[in-house]
Amino acid sequence: MHHSVLFCCGLAALAACGSGPGGGSSSSSSSGTAGPGSSSGSGVGSSSSGEDVRRCGGSVGLACQPNEYCFFLNHGCGQGDRTGECVTRPSSCTDALPVQTCGCDGTYYASVCDAYAHGVDSAASGCDEPPNTFPCGTTFCTWYGEYCRHGVSDVVGVPDTYWCVALPPICASAAYCQCLEDQPCGQHCEGLNGRITVHCGLF
Repeated sequence: MHHSVLFCCGLAALAACGSGPGGGSSSSSSSGTAGPGSSSGSGVGSSSSGEDVRRCGGSVGLACQPNEYCFFLNHGCGQGDRTGECVTRPSSCTDALPVQTCGCDGTYYASVCDAYAHGVDSAASGCDEPPNTFPCGTTFCTWYGEYCRHGVSDVVGVPDTYWCVALPPICASAAYCQCLEDQPCGQHCEGLNGRITVHCGLF
C-alpha cells in the first residue's frame, strides 16, 4: 500500500529554490536546476515549448557555440553517451552565497553559475570534496556549519534541487538529525557528524 502525503515542504514550496537554466534562486546556496532536458538523439530536436533545441555531447561529441555550454539532465555530464542541450552562458553571476561546485571537467568553480559562465555544466559527481565540506547535489555544504536540503521532484524531466542551509544555533555543539526536528522537512533527515541531509517532497 502506498501512502502519498504532501508535507509542509513539498515541491510546490520549493519551486523557487533551484538555480540554473529555467530555475530561480533562493536566499541559500542552491545547486538544483530545472533546465533543458537531454536526449539520446543528436542534432536539432524540439523542446517542451516547441522551440528548436541543439543537442551536444553524445558518442560523437557534438559541440556547442563558444557562447554556450552543454546542459545535461540531472548533471550526468553525458554518461552513457547521452546528449545534452546547448544553453547560452550567463553574462554575469550574482550568487548571494556562492558555494564551490564541481564541473563536468573535474574542476571546482565558485558557484553553479560560475561553471556555466565558463562553458561547463555542474556535475553530480566527479570531484573530491573540498576541505571541511560534504556533497550536496552538485555543490558542497560547510561541515558543521550547514545542512543539505534536498527537494525531491515529482515531475518527469525536472531534476531534484539541492541547496545548503545554515544550521540552527541548537546544532552548534552537536550537528545531528535530532537538532533539525523543528526545521522544514526535518522529519525526513539522514546523516550524522555534521554531514546532514533533509529530504523534502512527496512521501
